[in-house]
Amino acid sequence: MADEVFVHIPYSELPTYLPQVEKERVNLEIFFDADNLDHLRQEDLDTVLSVLRKGRLKCTLHGPYQDLSPGSPDAKIREATFHRFIQTIELADRLKPELVVFHPGFDAWHFQEIVEQWFTNSLDTWQRVLKSSEGVGVPLALENVFETAPDNLLQLVSNIGSPRLGLCFDTGHYNVFAKRPLSRWIEMFRPFLMEVHLHDNHGKLDEHLALGEGNFPFDELFGLLRRSESSPLLTIEAHNEKAARQSLVLLGNYLK
Repeated sequence: MADEVFVHIPYSELPTYLPQVEKERVNLEIFFDADNLDHLRQEDLDTVLSVLRKGRLKCTLHGPYQDLSPGSPDAKIREATFHRFIQTIELADRLKPELVVFHPGFDAWHFQEIVEQWFTNSLDTWQRVLKSSEGVGVPLALENVFETAPDNLLQLVSNIGSPRLGLCFDTGHYNVFAKRPLSRWIEMFRPFLMEVHLHDNHGKLDEHLALGEGNFPFDELFGLLRRSESSPLLTIEAHNEKAARQSLVLLGNYLK
């Protein structure tokens, strides 16, 4: 199992936390939203790069997702989505992350009656993204969000068949939306698993709590990862500093 751990921090909050990141040598997952991408200042990015390089720290990137839909039946929405994804990958060329995480945009409430169309459109979008990012070469991981089962994501990644496209398993999203056993998800994700997002909730809202503060079965998860001999990147996605610190302590126990 991977022993390198990352902590999720939105780019807009990095100025607050960079001194601690540098002092405590924290690997980062940096989330960029659309506003960040449109108003990025080179001097600010240079500051982040300096801290990462000086400390020999690693990072991953999390792309924007709000209002984006790579499988939308609306071609203009797909183009806007493609544009945001490429903006993120252009940043990856500068920040040199281990991988970039994107949301696949599937929602059964919107796409249940046009699943085949969503799938075809999604294939086209991700194939374009992969082709356009060949020069950067960064791996891309699609994250489960509203999916009740792993099948759609698995089918999407399998059909594209690129070693640069894999999956990110999100514990909090699983706990709220999934309907199949955790063992089945990990078994199906295993050949493509690049990253695991770690946060907790009580199974009703995506609360992004510290590990152990909700009811996600982390004992089972880490047992499954060990038995499957998976070594994904591990990223804490608790949404405040206290919860992140609590999560790092508990995660350290699991990694011993």
